[in-house]
Amino acid sequence: DTLWAMAEEWMTASEAASYLKTERRSLLRLVREGKVQGYRLSGTKRFVYRFLARDLDAAIMGQAAIMGQAVQQ
Repeated sequence: DTLWAMAEEWMTASEAASYLKTERRSLLRLVREGKVQGYRLSGTKRFVYRFLARDLDAAIMGQAAIMGQAVQQ
């Protein structure tokens, strides 16, 4: 499990947005709202984030679960 985590590659905001099939700007809004996990790089003047696919997948699955609950009600 630890070796797998080390092998994961970090994605830029553009790559993560492409992975989620959304705009970069929308992704960064979701990060600010706390709906998607982003990791802010230190030592930069601007907000620069990196993303892991597992966190993006978890965000998608969380949204799907919320939508499923809304449909059932």
